[in-house]
Amino acid sequence: MGVVNKKKLLFLASLEKKHYHCRKASHRDIDSIPNVMSEKKNIPYNDELLQRIANHLILHGSLLDNLGLCHGKMGVAIFLYRYAQFTGNKTIADFADELLEEIVNEIHDELPIDFANGYCGIGWSIEYLLHNRFVEGTSNEILTDIDRKIMERDVRRITDRQLFHGTEGILHYVIFRLYRCGTDTPFDNEYLEDIYILASEIKEQKKENSISELASQFLLWKDGKEMTYYPDKLIKKILFQNDEQNLEIAPLDLGLKNGCAGKGLNIIFHETKSVHTQ
Repeated sequence: MGVVNKKKLLFLASLEKKHYHCRKASHRDIDSIPNVMSEKKNIPYNDELLQRIANHLILHGSLLDNLGLCHGKMGVAIFLYRYAQFTGNKTIADFADELLEEIVNEIHDELPIDFANGYCGIGWSIEYLLHNRFVEGTSNEILTDIDRKIMERDVRRITDRQLFHGTEGILHYVIFRLYRCGTDTPFDNEYLEDIYILASEIKEQKKENSISELASQFLLWKDGKEMTYYPDKLIKKILFQNDEQNLEIAPLDLGLKNGCAGKGLNIIFHETKSVHTQ
């Protein structure tokens, strides 16, 4: 058994032991107070489900061949960072660091450019982690190679305008990079001119949709005006939307889109919102 796997198993065993005692205490308290279960039933079930999701992803996330955001390791890493922040557990953050290091080391030239499984989604995710201070670094240094790979593709020739495999995903990456980098633009003038032509064509269609909003933001940047960009809004668009009380996770994929990581992150966002509105 490898050192990392042994470390994971020991950590998960200690978590399960702590959770067993907490669960016993919770059930005893609930049994002694009428109507508490009906009023507070979301809390213990969500805690248990989140822990089971985290355990499952810590054990199996490294086995994924897909490096991408929607169906691969990057989505799992984002969940683990968010869960570590949510619980205040540094050990889980360490596992997230290990997984991110695996992703960076395994990036290769044959990846697709798309947002779901390729360079755009991976690069966007690294920018997201930097933006939220889960990791430290300078994005223009870290993402240089990904920027170059993305600029190799002529965006004007891509007919798919959707998020996961088309130009909307590319625009999300480009705009997030421009939003974060200030005056130190990571893209060359020729590529930015291609994006300008694409954005102008999208706006000429006069449709009110998500890609049109991205085009508007780019045109604001082009005119020297301030952009707005909300990365968590995009994360929530990707997430698994399902019954949070369904404790079955084994049949699910591991990733963010329709998977365990997405189900868990959806619960974290919901729980965080509930705390803030109390």
